Amino acid sequence: MSRSQFEGGLRFGAASLPVYATLAFGERWMYQYVGLLGAYGVRTLLFILSGGFALKPLVVARRAKRTSWLWFGLAFFVYAASWMAS
Repeated sequence: MSRSQFEGGLRFGAASLPVYATLAFGERWMYQYVGLLGAYGVRTLLFILSGGFALKPLVVARRAKRTSWLWFGLAFFVYAASWMAS
């Protein structure tokens, strides 16, 4: 279990780097051309795609492999929507 947690942390951390790069290098451009909600939407989509891709190899059950990305995407979308609403 601890190996999977460590690997998952590393994988999701690596998947987060491109998203945070948009904050570091493209924040002003994104706010100017897509607005605040558009920038949050792009980052949410990047997190769902890269995070789901990074964490999928940790799922071992065959049936769960088919739905893990869906559940991760749904959970992260709810988190992001709550963040934007607050």
